[in-house]
Amino acid sequence: MGSPASPILADIVMEALLDEVFENIQDKPKIITKYVDDIFIILKSSHVNSTLTALNSFHPKIQFTVEYENNGELPYLDVMVIRKNNQLIFDWYKKPTSSGRLINYNSKQPNQVIINTAKKFIKRVLDISDIVFRQKNIKIIMDTLISNSFPLNIIKTLLNQHFNPLVRTNLATNVTQFSYKSVLYIPNLSNRMLNAPIRNKDSVRLAFKSANILRTSLFSNLKGEFSKNEKSDIVYKIKCLGDGTNHCPSVYVGTSMQKLKNRIAGHRSDIHSGHSQKTALALHCIDEGHRPDFNNVDILQTEKHYSKRMLLEMLHILDTDNTVNRRSDCEGLSNIYSQFVQRNMLD
Repeated sequence: MGSPASPILADIVMEALLDEVFENIQDKPKIITKYVDDIFIILKSSHVNSTLTALNSFHPKIQFTVEYENNGELPYLDVMVIRKNNQLIFDWYKKPTSSGRLINYNSKQPNQVIINTAKKFIKRVLDISDIVFRQKNIKIIMDTLISNSFPLNIIKTLLNQHFNPLVRTNLATNVTQFSYKSVLYIPNLSNRMLNAPIRNKDSVRLAFKSANILRTSLFSNLKGEFSKNEKSDIVYKIKCLGDGTNHCPSVYVGTSMQKLKNRIAGHRSDIHSGHSQKTALALHCIDEGHRPDFNNVDILQTEKHYSKRMLLEMLHILDTDNTVNRRSDCEGLSNIYSQFVQRNMLD
């Protein structure tokens, strides 16, 4: 579980399993469909046990359980399959344990992401369901979105857009091909970037991504958190302690693919050996007789991609007061970016 290859491998195994089991079974089901490891089958009640035995005989470590219809209803994924007058109709289904949490309207996410999340939710619920359940599901949609802090007027507008074929047709036919660039979403700053004259708006769109992802923000790391000194591929900041008598407000921003403890060891060596040409930190400490605060180094960001990490370092240098970094440390940053950052990020 958790591997990107898992769904593909599950599909391959399930295809082989179903082909082998139902090739040799005499009582064929009327309908059989699957999604990853969930199977929906319609067959005679007298054949259920023999079919289950055949499925479980494929491999001892692949064992199925069976769930029967109840009063002509059977949930399958997020669909309630209903048998009525020898016909199947469908309704949207959510588990009793579902929290109803989608995305909070006031969350620090791009507005487009918030609105599109609601649109997809509305489309899924209503497109799955038969028309006889429409009013019930509209109320569920409204209650769910209200519980996620969506304003009532926004909800009504999104529902009107869903039911207005003209709007949906125009949106589908007037499609322009764009090149999308992924950018970290920063509240207030990102909204200004949309209108900033730094790109060709006719061909390039910005796709914002969140710094908080499920893997790091909601779920614990079972392997344990690395200590700060063991982290690598980092952008870091070191404060100056001064000469022991006078305080020094200077800081140094650097980047390293090494573990932090190894990079600090390199800084110590440069200062003790008098190699002032190695880094701006060494030059500052040697010339001023100051000591850096190696015990409280701040990790600003982690980034494995070299070019992105170097760009982040330059941006943090520009956005940090009292840096001892050399001007050459930011020479790789385009004038367009540096002017934009100085105008917006530093306000």
